Amino acid sequence: MRKPHLGFWDSVVLSLFYVVLLFSFGVESQSNVDGKAMEALKKSIGKNSLAWGDSVYCKWEKVSCSNAGRVQKIQLGNQNLGETLPPELSQLTELQHFEVQTNQLTGEFPNFSGLGSLQILLAHNNNFSSIPEDFFNGLTSLDTINIDYIPFSPWSIPEGIQNASLLRDFSANSANIVGKIPPFFGGTTFPGLTNLRLAFNNLEGELPKSFSDPDLDPYPDPKPRTRSQTPDPRPKPGPGPGPRPGPRPGPGPGPRTRTPDPDPDPNSDPDLDLDPDPNPDPRPRPGPETGTGTRKK
Repeated sequence: MRKPHLGFWDSVVLSLFYVVLLFSFGVESQSNVDGKAMEALKKSIGKNSLAWGDSVYCKWEKVSCSNAGRVQKIQLGNQNLGETLPPELSQLTELQHFEVQTNQLTGEFPNFSGLGSLQILLAHNNNFSSIPEDFFNGLTSLDTINIDYIPFSPWSIPEGIQNASLLRDFSANSANIVGKIPPFFGGTTFPGLTNLRLAFNNLEGELPKSFSDPDLDPYPDPKPRTRSQTPDPRPKPGPGPGPRPGPRPGPGPGPRTRTPDPDPDPNSDPDLDLDPDPNPDPRPRPGPETGTGTRKK
């Protein structure tokens, strides 16, 4: 019996069918992984105020998913949670925001190594006992992490944190960190790092020399200056001593004005000075000139 021969278009349609099938299987498999991780989280934290029911996890309160059903945000801050976090959270490979701050969570903090989509991690004010040594490996998108006020067992800042080269805010006050501050914190490993908080720990040794780089400006000018605009660092001389001040002269005498008589006497002499000069000239005034007549002998 002759086998049926598939034409060109039949082969194309069959290939597309297999591609769609494999893609759907992959999406379903990833969603199923996220679903198992979320079920583990619901079981681990126990009874709480979230009232997570049997519905699809993407509809749970404080949970956000992508259109493909992948978990992207878990925001459980200030929910009075008092249990532990399951290790299955490390399977949420599309997770971007994870917030569990200000609860009473205990146990080991789950290992988020390899979660390349994670950007924000807020876990401060909890009671976790330890943090995995390779926790920061592969966190290539991490922007902000806050693990303040957590009674971890003594731990040092690991070399693997250098994978988080996009880090801008690292806060670990009172987190029982021991050892020295790694020198790469002040170098070029984290070009966008703006906040580094490590107060109330058991750190020792010197501060990294890169922290005292004279080229680092703690208050950068948002508008860079050109060479001609750069201020001269040399001190400018102050003003010299001025003339010795003396008594300030009073106002001088103003111009004399002659006040006309409001009702002049018609018989008065017009040449009579009614307002004589207070400082008359003492020299005698010349008399009238004599005429040119003949002298009498």
